[in-house]
Amino acid sequence: MIKLIEVKGKYVLMLAVFLSALTPLPGDLLFIVLGFLRYDLLRVLLPCMLGKATMLYLVSLFGKLAWEVAEDMGLSEGVLTVVTLEVLTL
Repeated sequence: MIKLIEVKGKYVLMLAVFLSALTPLPGDLLFIVLGFLRYDLLRVLLPCMLGKATMLYLVSLFGKLAWEVAEDMGLSEGVLTVVTLEVLTL
């Protein structure tokens, strides 16, 4: 039973690292705690990289979709650029 909890704990931790990397919030606190606990870096690095790659893919996908919707609405490129920059600075 203890072995099962340890195995599930590893997957829960990997999921937490993935979700932490997926959000735009800084996940440094999680990595600092894992460093103090001497957790293996390679076990943390892979879910973190997958989370960041997923976040970049989703951001670019939503940006492309928003651009297509704005073009369908008849907005010019100059207006789209200004609106995009304003949204990014929020």
